[in-house]
Amino acid sequence: MTGIHQLLMAQGVAVGPDNSGQLFTFTSSSTFTVPAGVSSIRYLVAAGGGGGGYSGGGGGGGGLLVDSDHGTVSVNAGQTYTITVGAGGNGSSAANNHAGVGASSEIVGVVAAAGGGGGGTNGVSGYGNGQNGGSGGGSEGFPDGSQTAGTGNTPSKSPVQGNNGGLGRSNNTSWTVQGGGGGYSQAGGDADYPGGAFGGYGGKGFTADVVYSVGGATAIQCCGGGGGGGSDNGTRPGGAAGTQAGKGWQSSSGTGPGDSATANRGGGGGGGRNGATLTAGGNGAKGIVIIITE
Repeated sequence: MTGIHQLLMAQGVAVGPDNSGQLFTFTSSSTFTVPAGVSSIRYLVAAGGGGGGYSGGGGGGGGLLVDSDHGTVSVNAGQTYTITVGAGGNGSSAANNHAGVGASSEIVGVVAAAGGGGGGTNGVSGYGNGQNGGSGGGSEGFPDGSQTAGTGNTPSKSPVQGNNGGLGRSNNTSWTVQGGGGGYSQAGGDADYPGGAFGGYGGKGFTADVVYSVGGATAIQCCGGGGGGGSDNGTRPGGAAGTQAGKGWQSSSGTGPGDSATANRGGGGGGGRNGATLTAGGNGAKGIVIIITE
């Protein structure tokens, strides 16, 4: 059995006499010591998601690396590895204030995934650009069209660890809608244009259910979805969230911020509202590291 995709079991993980089949989940930084009899490991490593922009774009999902893409890792019994689980980036809460980039997650010396880029934020030229990362942040809709979406898969991995963010749009006078953050499986959506009806959707993350606890196992949808882009002043809803990420500001949400992403799923935060009242972006989520012994 190879690949994290194979861990779609309803009831736990069978542990073999050689300690194979054990599953270790890390929701915070720690260490992992290879059990006796184990010679290789499979893994899922999700970095922290980027924060959503103030009246801005959705945060990019944290970079995601899985053994089915990049191969299993040979290890020695008794060897100890440092596990780093990256924090999510904070949403931007003011103009001219970049949203936070997510922190990297890694099995140190083995594999490292980059944090998601923050969403572009309201402010002077340059702040509206989505930031680069594991997946890129969506941009704010600058009237002059000068904004750029964040580039995903930064630094470069093959196969990719994430995708680009989407572009925000503006008609220069009466509306501005923002781009969605990129996700592991899909680029972030551009804001609807020329109608200006919707903020861009957040890109999908890793969408398979992954068993992450042994015995009475729980399945999670995991990981690395992009945050939805923020909307205009109440008539244009924010972008839909990527997998376990934050929605952009919605017309039904009053003057609240963009949604924050689900904890330990590496999703990007949703972008905040544009219009008469500008609001903060949501926070990106902390990542997760999963190891399975063979």
